[in-house]
Amino acid sequence: MTEAHVHFERLLAAFSAGHSGTADVLRRILGRNNDESTEQHELLVSLEFLETLRHQVEETLDSCERGGFAAIAKLCRDVVKTPLCTFTSIHQWGVCALTGRTVNRMVLITTDTELSVDESFATFLTNLWSVSHLELIECARAELRGDDDIPHGDIAKLVASYVWASEDITKTMQLTLLALDKHRCAAGSQNLQC
Repeated sequence: MTEAHVHFERLLAAFSAGHSGTADVLRRILGRNNDESTEQHELLVSLEFLETLRHQVEETLDSCERGGFAAIAKLCRDVVKTPLCTFTSIHQWGVCALTGRTVNRMVLITTDTELSVDESFATFLTNLWSVSHLELIECARAELRGDDDIPHGDIAKLVASYVWASEDITKTMQLTLLALDKHRCAAGSQNLQC
């Protein structure tokens, strides 16, 4: 079991039990209560793991903006900040708002605005939304479930889906940074030739 599995399993258990909040909120609670239990400390570590991932996304989006890719950064930030974001598949020709390419399979993303993007971005964007709103999703799931426990097999599937989403986000962000570096290098070498 990976570190990410452990953290997501702990977070899902906490949200199922009705605990919600951010690492910042938990830190304040723990600061008032000097009797920090091992369980509280472990939950804080898991929340910090999630916040670190979110911080890495934000840093990459800052790099995108500085690198001239403001549309990508804006769309990702809208997805991160919008709790009621929708993703609708569209099977028609259109122009991707991110790449400017004409595609015949798109996803309409509704945040405060609507944008149509190439369907190839859908998995990353839905993963970004789900990890950004994990607390909201899991607290809502616990509320809908009431006192019923989630079967262990379902918890394992949920944990696996969040781990996969976080790994996909991390991999995509790393590839994005590499592409930005290549773009900067190409732009720099063109300027030297001029």
